[in-house]
Amino acid sequence: MSVEAICEPDSPRAQWGVLRRRLLVIAALSLAPWLASCAPSGEDPASRLTWYAPETGEYRVGYLEPPWGLVDGSGTSAFLRIESTLMATAGLDAGEGKFELNVTVEPGAPTERIERELASARARGEAILFGPRAVALADGARGLELLTRRSDPIERYFRVVVAAVDGGRLVRLAFAATPPLDTAEVDAMIAQVEIGPES
Repeated sequence: MSVEAICEPDSPRAQWGVLRRRLLVIAALSLAPWLASCAPSGEDPASRLTWYAPETGEYRVGYLEPPWGLVDGSGTSAFLRIESTLMATAGLDAGEGKFELNVTVEPGAPTERIERELASARARGEAILFGPRAVALADGARGLELLTRRSDPIERYFRVVVAAVDGGRLVRLAFAATPPLDTAEVDAMIAQVEIGPES
């Protein structure tokens, strides 16, 4: 099936993908008060998020701090991380975090970009786990995502999401992690990302 067919909102595959994502997001948000550290009864889990948006306003991403932390935010890019156990216990600031998220704004269209992501993943020898497949972000924004796994030198999982902004540009969310990334928690983080301009 082509990427264009996956993007078509009326296709059964796209409808199932959006429904699945929404159900996972609802489940993740409903469980968040019990999974997070003692949120007061009735508190909206989204109210506990820290938000980052570039001054130019192409996107706004929310994250739970801790465990996530903003390592760098400059221009239209952001780098967030959950430290690895070694980083946290030994105070090291080198190597790969347990979870990482790079957000960038780039020229291009989502369908073309996700095809390049797919070709690059294959060239690196990564296993394609899911995708390309449709994904829903906040406020009805739609995008495409790809999930892959690298086995050497250590097992590492990747999840890339691309969504159109305006003027022939897109927002690219690139997750990398030691644990698998096809989880309700990551789904919920993606689902609340607001795509601009002026998110």
